[in-house]
Amino acid sequence: MDVIKEIVLDGIEALLFLGVFEALYDKKKFIVSNKLKVALFCIAYIFVTYWSTFYIPNVYHTLFLSIVDILVLAYIVKVKLYDSTVIYCLFVTIILGSETFIEVIEMFIFDVNMNQFVSKGICVWIFLILSKVLQITIVCIFLKFNFHFIKLKLFEKEGHVFSNLIIEIGIVTLFVYSVNLTIFNIKSIQTYNILIFSVYFVFLILKFKNLKEKQTLVDINAKYKVQESQIKNMEEIISIIRQEKHDFANHINVIQGLCMLNKPNTVEKINDYVLKISDTVHSSFKYLDTGNDYIDGLLSIKNNYAMKNNIDFEVMIDEPFDLIKIRQDELISIISNLVDNAFEAF
Repeated sequence: MDVIKEIVLDGIEALLFLGVFEALYDKKKFIVSNKLKVALFCIAYIFVTYWSTFYIPNVYHTLFLSIVDILVLAYIVKVKLYDSTVIYCLFVTIILGSETFIEVIEMFIFDVNMNQFVSKGICVWIFLILSKVLQITIVCIFLKFNFHFIKLKLFEKEGHVFSNLIIEIGIVTLFVYSVNLTIFNIKSIQTYNILIFSVYFVFLILKFKNLKEKQTLVDINAKYKVQESQIKNMEEIISIIRQEKHDFANHINVIQGLCMLNKPNTVEKINDYVLKISDTVHSSFKYLDTGNDYIDGLLSIKNNYAMKNNIDFEVMIDEPFDLIKIRQDELISIISNLVDNAFEAF
């Protein structure tokens, strides 16, 4: 019975682990679409967890299990070791944090110490059921609102600040869990657990506050990039306008010269000259209005390039850009790359 219980619990944890992977890596329906990999991972996770419980000393058990789980995830789902470490640290924070929370609540409600808690079957079953329900709920919430993690770009260079923060939280969680395993016989165990749990959650609150501050810095940096791009676009627009002004001045000088010659066919020559340059004048630089100043500047530059290279460039905006849930700097980069690729194709 105990063997079946452990296998079922480990199987649930393996699926939760993959659920965290889905949420962070934005691999929607990975579990449903990759049944072979999921089955392989679950078997490996269950075997390693069950085997290490009996054959790895307690002092090395957590470290061994952590390293193996990170390696197994990286190998089976084909992600980098660093990425696998981030995923594991968030997973272990959810698992151990929820278990510690349920454990403290139960010990407080039933007024038992750790030894009594472990020896009472009803307490253990309530603990297992409540903790798994809480863990499943948390992972489902993560999957539902995973776009918040996508915005952080945890697995890209600019998102390493946030991924490092998750690793720090995971390490502290493992430390708190390991300490709790060594204090079964400590006096006033309830007070101790409440204290260590309170300290742990204060640490989490401070870290998430730090995360919010870092997110603010990232947003400021993104706005700076957008403004920097806009300044560059405006400088190029000014340069184009100056060139246009110079060209117009040349045309006026030509017309003035024809007038000064005062030949019999001067009017016809001026008319012919104006007709020849009229197409150029009508198709000269124009500032496009898309409802987004930054995009306006970018597309106006692209439009000028298209005209010089005889490319038909049309801008049609069906929906306002503010409906797109994406940072301005990313939006500009995407549009710029799409237009450049289209130009290269011509």
